[in-house]
Amino acid sequence: MRDEKYAINRRQFINSSVTAAAALAATTVSAQSYNRILGANDRIRLGGIGSGDRGSTRLVAAQKLGAQIVALADVNKGMLERAQKALGAPVEKTYVATY
Repeated sequence: MRDEKYAINRRQFINSSVTAAAALAATTVSAQSYNRILGANDRIRLGGIGSGDRGSTRLVAAQKLGAQIVALADVNKGMLERAQKALGAPVEKTYVATY
């Protein structure tokens, strides 16, 4: 004897199955792609102001720890170039103060 309280027809069964499968697929894709997303706390971007001897040494140390150096500023163009050379990687933006 069939209990009418829990009975569903074929169309309702297929509809609920497809909905459940789609929801499962969406969470699986989201979970997989979530691991590739870097959040604000996972990435450190630094800019150096006054990147002379002491400043460039600290920037190099930060770079070795995984920070990305994105900008440098100095009043002395020679020191700015020296800091870029010490970092080894090109810096996105550089600024020399002019008076």
